[in-house]
Amino acid sequence: MGQSFSEEIDGIPILVNFGEVVVEPFDGTQDPHIHLQFTANKVKRLKIANFFNIWQAKDESLKSYLD
Repeated sequence: MGQSFSEEIDGIPILVNFGEVVVEPFDGTQDPHIHLQFTANKVKRLKIANFFNIWQAKDESLKSYLD
């Protein structure tokens, strides 16, 4: 049998530019929804495809280009 899941996860190196999210522990004195509001407001990365470097070859049919 292989490694346990946690050992496998522990073996993965952390990226150099990784920024850990710091959240103050919830102490019960405020609304939990407000406490966790940061997750709703976090920046979402846009997924953008780069189509500027895709070219149809001179002798390539449109059908094969689109496949």
